[in-house]
Amino acid sequence: MGKIKILEKSVALKIAAGEVIDRPASVLRELLDNSIDAGSSEISVHIESAGIKELRIVDNGIGMDEEDLKLSVMQHATSKIESIEDLFNIHTLGFRGEALSSIAASSRLEIITGKDETSIGKMLKTDSDGKIAITTSASRKGTTVSVKDLFYAIPARKQFLKNPSAETNLCKNIFYEKAAARPDIAFKLYIDGALIQMLNRGTLGERIFDCYSAAFRDKVFLYEIGETDYGRYNIKGVIADPAIFRKDRKFIHIYLNGRRIQEYSLIQAVTYGFSEFMPGGHFPTAFIFIKNDPSLVDFNIHPAKKEAKIKNIQQIHHSITDLIKRANKNNSSYAEINTRVKPSPAFIDSDKDSNSFSAGLQNKSMGSFFWEESNNQNNKNLKQQNFINNAASRSVPRLASQHHEAWSNIKYAHSTVFDKHHTYRPSKHLKGVLPDIEQDYEDTETAKYLGQLFNIFLLCEKNDSLYIIDQHAAHEKSIYESLLNKKTETQRLLVPLYLPEDITLTPEVINDYKKTGIIIEKDDTEKFFIDSLPDILSNIKNDIIAVINKSPGNIDEVQKKLFSAAACKKAIKAGDILSDIEAKAIIEAAFSLKSPYCPHGRPIWKRIMKTELLEQINRIL
Repeated sequence: MGKIKILEKSVALKIAAGEVIDRPASVLRELLDNSIDAGSSEISVHIESAGIKELRIVDNGIGMDEEDLKLSVMQHATSKIESIEDLFNIHTLGFRGEALSSIAASSRLEIITGKDETSIGKMLKTDSDGKIAITTSASRKGTTVSVKDLFYAIPARKQFLKNPSAETNLCKNIFYEKAAARPDIAFKLYIDGALIQMLNRGTLGERIFDCYSAAFRDKVFLYEIGETDYGRYNIKGVIADPAIFRKDRKFIHIYLNGRRIQEYSLIQAVTYGFSEFMPGGHFPTAFIFIKNDPSLVDFNIHPAKKEAKIKNIQQIHHSITDLIKRANKNNSSYAEINTRVKPSPAFIDSDKDSNSFSAGLQNKSMGSFFWEESNNQNNKNLKQQNFINNAASRSVPRLASQHHEAWSNIKYAHSTVFDKHHTYRPSKHLKGVLPDIEQDYEDTETAKYLGQLFNIFLLCEKNDSLYIIDQHAAHEKSIYESLLNKKTETQRLLVPLYLPEDITLTPEVINDYKKTGIIIEKDDTEKFFIDSLPDILSNIKNDIIAVINKSPGNIDEVQKKLFSAAACKKAIKAGDILSDIEAKAIIEAAFSLKSPYCPHGRPIWKRIMKTELLEQINRIL
């Protein structure tokens, strides 16, 4: 007798169910997809004993008639696709026709549904052996699905479940994940009979904050990016101020056509968008929603639809990074800075000297650049030039210590009242799409230099505030911005730098590198090598291959990292002792920067308001 046998239907169903249903949270995910697809405007979720005793989902969707109700629990039964072509043009969350049949094979399933408000509907009951009973039942418009005694027919699966608290939390995560994408639907969550969460219909920003308030701390740190159309796709999102950062990617959520997906390249796009605004090794809070042409997406590669193939992923990647960069430059931290600080004239003439402050220091139009300094102009210029020469030739030790604490509490930047004419109101940033920053007035007050702290920080007083400025970060960012604006001059290398053999570059990418001054050629053996480099990168020649190897096709990222490294090596360091003139030059330069973050994303200064200090010593009148 042969060894191959046809499995009994009940066994086959339980095996198939294991691909889709592995814990209560996966049941909830599938049922919420169905309720959303049914056009519901209200959905309630009831979780009893971590979802093992019962999971019940109540919606007010379109409901089902008796015929559809009977078919709904059959294997491969669905109303959402008919042909193979439909798999590549999916407009719904569920489409496989496996959810209810898999749930029925794993539990005691009960469905009550009604098509209208007549209060007469149908009820279906089934067990894990596939037995079905349909009766008339009192009902309202919509569907109630009750899943009881999950895995009673597959007891071995229960041993792989986590403790009840952990399973409940996983269910809550699914609830918030689904609710986050649909602020047009009201959601309620009950756990063991208690109402835990009620989410009213509202804006995307309101919904994200209601679901993930812990990630933002306060609404003032939340910025809503309005929908931006790119033709075959559009993007919108909600992000946190760069001051709110984490050491993991837990709160970088990517949604594609209503589903949250795990797509590393798009998560990477978000981190690129924040890279200029937060410390390296840290990650932002961002919820990005992409609506893509369904013909460009294939979700049929994962049983739980957590992954997808995206044909236009490179375009989407670039758009996300660009959109977030623009959003960060318009958030309230920048609004506060740009309305408080009058930009000074350019302090570096990149055509003359890209390595120092020379042109700015010698510029006669700088006005108050040096505050109340000695009347001996010749002596002053000599000190300035010595500072310039030293800046380009200093040794390159690493920072003595990680002296930057996160700019973790900038709430004062969002609630400060400057004077009766210039009250800062951050709420406007929650309403517009990448709002323009209104500069209501020009701040002519200069900073009063107080001294150097630990040979790391520069202290100054300005606008009733104490500024603690990182001398290295401020000088580094000044040099970095000058490098970006400098006209590139290339130098041919005496010894070519060969790229790793596994790197393949298209002619288009090579041409893009050429625009930045990096000339890449191929030798007779088809190996890529760098023939010429911008002269401004001559001091980091040994770092170039490693940077290109990490992101060979991302020209913007390569340029940013290379210029950042060049600026870092040229800048003064923590531990350097500065003269008053040198310190004041750096302070003025810091207030003239486009953004208060160094190229690596660390904040350049910490601002402490006078009122904060008075509060600390109980001197508030």
